[in-house]
Amino acid sequence: IPNNAFAGLSSLTQLSLGSNQLTSISNDAFVGLSSLKTLHLSRNQITSIPNNVVFAGLSSLDGLFLQRNQITSIPSNAFPELLSLTVLNLADNQITNLSSDAFVGLSRLRNLHLERNQITSIPNNAFAGLSSLTNLNLADNQITSISSDAFVGLSGLKNIDLQRNQITSIPNNAFSGLSRLTRLQLQSNEITSISRDAFAGLSSLKTLSLTDNQITSIPDNAFAGRSSLTSLYLDGNRITHLNLSGAEFGDLTYFDVHRSNTISSVDLSRATLSEKAFSTIVRELRGGGVLSLDLSGADLSLVSGYGAIGGWDDLKTIDLSFATLGSNEIDFLTNEIADLNELTVSRDQWIDFSVTTQNALFTWNAMAGNMLAILPFSDLTNNGFVDFEDLTILLANWNKEVGADAGNLVNADTTPVNFEDLTVLLADWTGPGPAGSPEAALGDAVPEPSSLLLALLATLGLSFYRRRRQRAF
Repeated sequence: IPNNAFAGLSSLTQLSLGSNQLTSISNDAFVGLSSLKTLHLSRNQITSIPNNVVFAGLSSLDGLFLQRNQITSIPSNAFPELLSLTVLNLADNQITNLSSDAFVGLSRLRNLHLERNQITSIPNNAFAGLSSLTNLNLADNQITSISSDAFVGLSGLKNIDLQRNQITSIPNNAFSGLSRLTRLQLQSNEITSISRDAFAGLSSLKTLSLTDNQITSIPDNAFAGRSSLTSLYLDGNRITHLNLSGAEFGDLTYFDVHRSNTISSVDLSRATLSEKAFSTIVRELRGGGVLSLDLSGADLSLVSGYGAIGGWDDLKTIDLSFATLGSNEIDFLTNEIADLNELTVSRDQWIDFSVTTQNALFTWNAMAGNMLAILPFSDLTNNGFVDFEDLTILLANWNKEVGADAGNLVNADTTPVNFEDLTVLLADWTGPGPAGSPEAALGDAVPEPSSLLLALLATLGLSFYRRRRQRAF
């Protein structure tokens, strides 16, 4: 394009020179285009960013499109005269590196496209001065790492697309300062590890995609402070133990984790979950082979019902110790969880229990008014086995005045079994118990339990054999 090629076109607002064979642009090619708002130079053979004199005088330019050229690098201060620019498209070039301060002066830029290039790293301060930038697309490059200062100054950024790169890890504070970021796409990389504070400061984040990476583990508190998150994608990784401990999920609506992962245990200890988040997580995990669920210390005070866990047939253990519960009636431990055999709760809870189902699930009424359902052979003392001490904890808080019609424990013929009755049974019981329990110390010569005790166990839907085989935590 020669000098003064468009002289006299002071009212021109759009100029399209795409799909030609342009290799260079003269310094004064666009002189006089003071009203130009959109300049299309895509699909040409331009190999470098024209020097800053070329765009001098284009003070009204709003969009510059340089995609699908052969540009290999972006020098510092490449676009100093384009003070009104809001869209810059450099996609589908051959850019291998970005200079620090490459985009200085573009204070109004909102959309920057760098996808499908050959960028291998993002230097510190590469985007300095882009305080109005809201969308940054770096997908389909060859980026292997992210420095802690890569996105400094992008205080208005809302979306980052880093999918289909070669990133192997996310360091601490990688996205520090991006308090308005709502969408972060990291899918289809080679990420194996995530630092504990990788997502620190992302207080507005709504969508986080880590799909199709090589993640094997997640550190504690990796999702702390993510109460704004609505969509979390972890499918397509190599996770066997899903660690969401310390997570804060308030609006979580979409949660994908199963594909390619073989998760057997889930840690939600110390997590803070809303009812929506709790239901979203349970729906995704239920029926997927998860055997163990840790909710110890979790804040579930906003969860009004727990029926979503019903039908989680594979679940065998639940830890609710020191959890804060918000429901007056927890109904997830019903007959529907056919394989559940271990439940852990806090030892110091005051308990008033009654038989509620044919499978002898107990309802525990804690001092705060919370109600838990529990199997009668749970280990309350955390000593690795179920023994007399566990039953003694229950009996010490038994309300013996409560009759059968009020939900008290009853025997086979529906007559109440009160505090004194159970005390006699315990005092007379010398039958063998699980390995390590006090009664097991008596050896093989101990007599079998009384027929009265066996009748009681039968009423509870248990057998002496099952009690002996109860596994340790």
